[in-house]
Amino acid sequence: MHIFHSISYYFRTMPLNISLGLITCSVRIHIQ
Repeated sequence: MHIFHSISYYFRTMPLNISLGLITCSVRIHIQ
């Protein structure tokens, strides 16, 4: 659950656009 915490941190610091991109990238990596 460490990745989820990182995403939450980025979501609060970075804009929504970059956050969405980061989450999408993380999800794709998690699926692969």
